[in-house]
Amino acid sequence: GRGDIAIGLAEELRRFDRAHDLQARYFVVVSNGGVTQEAEAMGRYIRDRDLKVIVPQDGWCLSACPLILAGGTTRVVYPEAWVGVPQAYLAADSRGSTAAAFAAGIDSVARSMRYLEEMAVDPLLWRLASETPPQEIYLLTAEELRDFRLATIVSDNIRMQ
Repeated sequence: GRGDIAIGLAEELRRFDRAHDLQARYFVVVSNGGVTQEAEAMGRYIRDRDLKVIVPQDGWCLSACPLILAGGTTRVVYPEAWVGVPQAYLAADSRGSTAAAFAAGIDSVARSMRYLEEMAVDPLLWRLASETPPQEIYLLTAEELRDFRLATIVSDNIRMQ
């Protein structure tokens, strides 16, 4: 998949997969991110399908995208790829209160941490999101990718079966 993670993308992935007789064995992702809950739905589908996820050489997986990566049974990140988490926040709209937005933001972070734990990724990865300054992305090092178990393989010497 390439592009932003918009509402309905998980269902689009399911339809595409069914149309191609569920023959895929891995999912290559390059994305700037998007809707967190949609990324989690995609990650769960990828896990249910027992797919490997690859962030290719010179590719990127930013913002909500690492939640898709977490869904892979094998998670491959090439050495020159960028994987990063965003600052976690939810702004109040003109009808809502700051307190309601704060509560919704806390709930969203907790949900993502539970999801990561379900995928056997260290949920403290999402702590980095809460420590990242506004409008910035925290890029993970190869060591952090391994330590948080977000990547099971960081290498450019991959033979995919």
